[in-house]
Amino acid sequence: MRRTFLLLAVICLVAGAPGGAAAIAVYSYQGSNFETIIDGDELEGTYTTDMRVTGFFTLEEPLAPDLSGEFITLSVQNFSFEDGRQQIASGDVESRISEAIVSTDADGEISQWRFLLARGDVGLISTQGFTVVSDTASLCAPGSCDPAELDIASFSGDNGTWTLAPEPGTGALLSLGLGGVARRRRRDA
Repeated sequence: MRRTFLLLAVICLVAGAPGGAAAIAVYSYQGSNFETIIDGDELEGTYTTDMRVTGFFTLEEPLAPDLSGEFITLSVQNFSFEDGRQQIASGDVESRISEAIVSTDADGEISQWRFLLARGDVGLISTQGFTVVSDTASLCAPGSCDPAELDIASFSGDNGTWTLAPEPGTGALLSLGLGGVARRRRRDA
């Protein structure tokens, strides 16, 4: 019995204690479908009204409650946003977050935001939910970003949806540990 409690204590320490594995908060976004499409002549393909901005970013810890216009650009560890035609992600050396600002409610959930992401000088994705709710995506041909030649898609209206995903490893580790405790109790009985 004593070994069972010791095993459970070790599992809890590894799964969630400050000295255990680093916590990671994953915030996912899903915008509404684009409403306005403008096609330039330079690029193949087109945005459609079936496309939208989606993506995620990770932080070391979940956002605190009651933040107001907090600049988190430097705290973002990883990110990936896409719009149906392009992906702007932290694994791409040309991709960057130019701006990441959030406000949170009393539960720490994102209530207002502004993200501006760029891929070199050819791609841009922006999503914001402060005074105006809008998602915008644009593409241009490399070396030729004449405003008349841009492919642009946008949406304005209802808020997109942000969700905080639980850290995947913690639940799995805790389940594995509790399963081990149950097996040990059966064997000891």
